[in-house]
Amino acid sequence: LNAIAALLGFYPYGGVRQSVYLLLFASAAIGATVAAIAAARPGAGLALVPVLAFATLTVTVPVKDGRAQMTETIATLRANASSGSLLFVDRRAGNVLDYYLGRDAWSTARSGREGFWESSAGGYRIIGSPIWNFTGYRLGTELQRLVTVYGLPPGQTVWLINVESNLDLPNEVHRQFPRAILSLSLRFHEISLLETVLP
Repeated sequence: LNAIAALLGFYPYGGVRQSVYLLLFASAAIGATVAAIAAARPGAGLALVPVLAFATLTVTVPVKDGRAQMTETIATLRANASSGSLLFVDRRAGNVLDYYLGRDAWSTARSGREGFWESSAGGYRIIGSPIWNFTGYRLGTELQRLVTVYGLPPGQTVWLINVESNLDLPNEVHRQFPRAILSLSLRFHEISLLETVLP
């Protein structure tokens, strides 16, 4: 059911996509368990089938909401950030953005300055940190490093996008840049979008 949900597009591309690799092992373990129970008690084995189907669907449906949230995030980004705008992300968010922004047109990440990487997916200027997932402290230090390494001028607008994290983007940006202007701050469940004008 998990694989069928993915093929039908109900299972989004995101931080949980690696669970598809566990599907083979989980399926074998579940199948062996159900077979052992069914051999001893056929009625109990049959009773497990709807239970397992329900459990799979209840796990898949909330994940489908993640796809809707990402679609809404991308629509909001496109409506507010003009083509060529600077997006700053960690590696995890970059992988997800590359899929949602760049799947209709081929784009590849390339090496940037001092360990950063760059992409032009969706017509945006994406600069990414080599860090997989930002924590509060690391977001601030990496944003400061971005400003220094790329020589971003005061008044430069930077869009921050964070996926599947409890990170409070506005608070963390203000901690590093107290005079930054936060023009737009939105949260779509586990996806955060923040427009920042650097001081």
